[in-house]
Amino acid sequence: MQRLWAWASGVALALLGSQFALEIFKQVAERIGLYDRPREAADTVLNFFLSLAELPWLRTSTLMLCSFVVGLWLDWLLRKFDGSRGKARENLGYEMMNLAHDIDNALALVDRFRLQDFSPRLISAFIKARQVGLWTPDVRMPPNVVMPYLRYVGKLLSDGHFAEAKQAALECKEDFEKRAKQPG
Repeated sequence: MQRLWAWASGVALALLGSQFALEIFKQVAERIGLYDRPREAADTVLNFFLSLAELPWLRTSTLMLCSFVVGLWLDWLLRKFDGSRGKARENLGYEMMNLAHDIDNALALVDRFRLQDFSPRLISAFIKARQVGLWTPDVRMPPNVVMPYLRYVGKLLSDGHFAEAKQAALECKEDFEKRAKQPG
């Protein structure tokens, strides 16, 4: 959503800026008489571009800038299609399931279990989940909220079902909010 907003605001600003620049150009053109002598104006503009194109440093700079932009675009394109994002999500799912398994083992073996003992691993997993766009519970939430989240969302991620994992995370959020509103 944030990317869409940034893109839309950039397009809107570009359109407004270009309209503003066009109006300024029209006023300057009327003031200096470009509309009165169109052939001379066209010759002046073309001569300007011709003299600009003859500058030796301009070709090199343009080539370097275009190469840089093409390189960035290719990097983005290759990252999009190389599957690394999907693999990272699957690894996050395995990490979440392993964490849930370790917490289950600690619950069975330790009399005085505290979820805070797993806080560093939970925080790390939740930060990674937020980075891929998933809702995450707070680390201080009770284990009966955190554990189903880790199992359910982790399993979906490890199986490669990202859209379903995102939906499951939101369902866990709704479930937690319903539990929080209930008295008792």
